[in-house]
This record gives sequence, C-alpha cells and structure tokens, in this order.
Amino acid sequence: MEDSTHPHSQEPVRVSQRTIALKLGISVGTVSMALRNHPRIQPSTREQVQRMAKEMGYQAVPALQSLANYSRTKRKSSKFTRLGWVNTWQQPDQLLKHPEYGAYWEGAHKAASAMGYQLIEFQLGTKLTCAEFRSQLRRQGISGLLLPPDGMPLPEDFPWKQYHTVCLSHRRESSSNHLVAPDRIENVGLAFGTMRKRGYQRIGFITDELPVTIDDKLSAIGFFNAQSELPEKDRLPVFTTREGTSNGELADWIKLHQPDAILSDLPDVARLLEQARIKVPHQVGLASTALAANGAGAGVDPNGNEIGRAGIELLKGMIDGFVQPEIRLRISIKGYWREGDTLPE
Repeated sequence: MEDSTHPHSQEPVRVSQRTIALKLGISVGTVSMALRNHPRIQPSTREQVQRMAKEMGYQAVPALQSLANYSRTKRKSSKFTRLGWVNTWQQPDQLLKHPEYGAYWEGAHKAASAMGYQLIEFQLGTKLTCAEFRSQLRRQGISGLLLPPDGMPLPEDFPWKQYHTVCLSHRRESSSNHLVAPDRIENVGLAFGTMRKRGYQRIGFITDELPVTIDDKLSAIGFFNAQSELPEKDRLPVFTTREGTSNGELADWIKLHQPDAILSDLPDVARLLEQARIKVPHQVGLASTALAANGAGAGVDPNGNEIGRAGIELLKGMIDGFVQPEIRLRISIKGYWREGDTLPE
C-alpha cells in the first residue's frame, strides 16, 4: 500500500476515485460505476476496482456521495431513462386485468413517471425470445427490471445478475435479491381481528394447495398465529383446495367444523362457496385478503398501488447506488380493511 501521508504533514491524504483510476489506468467514470456495482461494468473490472479501493483505504465522503447521486438524478431524462416490467404470462393481456396485479402496474407506472422514468412492458416468452429481450434491454439502456407475480418460469440462462431486479411476489425470489410484496401475515391478522370484533367465533380458512416453498403461504402462517390465542374449541383446521377438489368436499368440511365465517386468500373464494351451495352471508360470513374479480366483498385490500410504487422506489435506490448489493431486502406492504356486504355484524 502506498504511503498516503504528505511529507510535510501527518494528516492522511484522502484516497479519491481519481487516485484509484490512475493506479489502475482506467477512467474515473469506470471507477465510479464499479464502486456502485453498476451492471454495465464487467464483473472482473468491478472486482478489481473494489479490491484496489479496499487496499488503498478508499472511503466515500457522504456529502460528496449525496451530491453525486443528486446530480445523476437531476441529469436523468425520461427519454433516456427506462425501466422494464417483465410479463411472462401465457396470456400477457390478462396480467394488467388482474384485480390485484393490475394495481401493481398502476402504482409502478405512476411512480416511475413521477421520478422521470419510462416503465416499459416486455412480454418475455410469448412475443420475445430470451435473446431478443436481452438485445432490446441493451439497445434501450435498461438496467432495472420489475418482476410481477405468476406467469411462466423465468429463463434460467438469462443473466439476471447483470441487472437490478425487484420481485413483486414471493414466487419470484430465486430470480432477484430484492422483494416487495404484500404483508400476508399482517393482512390475515387484520382480517381475523376484524371478524372477531364483529362477533364471529369460529373462523375457517380456505386456501389453495401449499407450494413447495412456504414463502407463498405466509397467509396460512398468519391464520395459525391468529388462532393460537383462541380456545381450543374455536380453532379450525385449514381447508386446502387442490386440482380435482369437489364441491361436496368443501360442503362436508363446513358441515363438520361449522364455521360461522370464512377467511381466504383466494380471489375466487366466493365462487367456490357458491358452487358448494353455501350461502354468503346467510350461512357463513366471508372475508378475503385478495381482491376478487368483481371487487366486491369484505376483507383486506393488499394495497397494490403502494406495492408497485415501493418497487420502483427500491429499484431507483439500487440504480443510484443507495442499496448495497450484498444486502437482500424484503419489503412487506401492509394492506387496509375494505367494507363489504359479505361480512355483516
């Protein structure tokens, strides 16, 4: 390591990005982007710069860093600053029509516009091949991607690590270091507590088949947690739908356990109960933590607009260098109660 003190003073001389650039024989801009883990910098160059910065004792000056980030933000123009929304649905047009996921897009689109970005949809797998997708990202200078829920599996051979990515669903965690999603545990707790305050004593929970990972069934964990404070006699098992579940099975389950209300994380739970000839709210009250296609019914609105907005905000923080790459962020957005005639007092 070189001597970093001035010959006439014991005060250490600050190692700057220019110092590192001169040492490595590269530009200051390359050093700056490498220290911010910019995806356009080759991994080998990024590692070399960061290793040299550590050896030389480089430390960013907070005030200068903030000024640099501010300057980058001010220079941005919507003409040149674009973000991607990756749609992998087999019927791409249905994604934005989804009552919950459409709100993700709306919130993300508004937030991106307010921050000077363009949010561009890419229909990967239906209209674009992996190679075409990558080519368009490179041509349009896109380094930040939002990954909305569901859809077909993401291609494993795509270089996701070269891009800033934020998932908007637990099901996409394997493709990104960062996640923004509904606070499913809190949302179920909010619904369960509201139902209890309205006099419902025996609350059943209907969900779909548990996936391989438990992350997507945090709502079931929230239900078990809420039930833990009840007397044993008022605790009901979870009814799990699966492929081939008959209407009679659901009717038999309700007859056996006699719930006075149903809580669910399924958007089509009202249809399931209707097919099983269970009358809502005459036989059972009903609340959901997912938005139904018709928007009706009592329950918790997942706050999709805020999820989309938070996804863009996190993505911007990553691009501007405010988020450390080794930190894996999981942001849970709390929903809010919505009234409906399916859960009378």
